Amino acid sequence: MRTLPRASLRWFRVVLAVLLLYLSLMLSSAPAWLLGTRLPGMQAAEYTGSLWQGAARGVKLGGQTLESVQWQWQFPLGWQLQGQGGQLQFSAHFSPGLAEQQVQQLSATVRLDHQPVASLSASLIRFTGQGCLQADNLHWQLEGAMAQLLAGRAETDGLIYCEDGAFRLDADKLRLAVGLDNYQPVIQQRWLAPEYRQLF
Repeated sequence: MRTLPRASLRWFRVVLAVLLLYLSLMLSSAPAWLLGTRLPGMQAAEYTGSLWQGAARGVKLGGQTLESVQWQWQFPLGWQLQGQGGQLQFSAHFSPGLAEQQVQQLSATVRLDHQPVASLSASLIRFTGQGCLQADNLHWQLEGAMAQLLAGRAETDGLIYCEDGAFRLDADKLRLAVGLDNYQPVIQQRWLAPEYRQLF
């Protein structure tokens, strides 16, 4: 069995080291928009920073418009995301994969007129571009004046399930013990954005 001469082996090691250094530099300066391509449905007017620590501004994500989304790589959970603006504020760990994406330690708050009206949390959500695969402890809860308004008349918290690729609420949790007729004007005028008012 032939072995490489020492000079050739030395040059091979030098070339390998140079290639590894080049790849490290390329990865460390990977553009920020690469992360945006892994978040389904995300659109942004501007990206700054890098893949490992950066931000997006003028973001549209999941039907919501956000002022900004910031992120930073944290081993081993992936990217720590924080978004804010409009009616939504959230934080979560995001781990993109080849076949699916994962969101862990999700915490989100929905605000109307700068007041919290609902919160959402989950320990783990697995999904693809076609829908959800798994949702562990995905919990919703009404907050503030909305919770006080409906206390004793409706469920103010519950779970969201992943079923047949879609997120579903338990219908019993949304059934009101007392009709909303007396409360529609208050809810519509003070607590529901225009796009949600048609639900009532």
